[in-house]
Amino acid sequence: MAEWFVKALIIGFAAWAVWSLVRPRYVFEIRVRGGEPCVRRGRVTRAFLDRVAEVCQTGGISRGWVCGVQCGPRIALRFSRHFPAALRQRLRNGWQALG
Repeated sequence: MAEWFVKALIIGFAAWAVWSLVRPRYVFEIRVRGGEPCVRRGRVTRAFLDRVAEVCQTGGISRGWVCGVQCGPRIALRFSRHFPAALRQRLRNGWQALG
């Protein structure tokens, strides 16, 4: 019985270690509620936060999220399903211009 527990513990630790290495590294997280973006984790420039607010207002987005994920030396944007492809691209363009 104890041998089974030790094996399960080792497998659980190995799974946790692998997950820790491959999970995305979020640099920032912006939540949109009621059409207003709010930085929940990390830091972004005021200009980018204003750009998110503008995109939400013109696109009619009342909720969702935008995250920055560390991808090597750069930060890539990830979006909730509430952001259509065209608005995602507008924010990516703004991110590159402001970053």
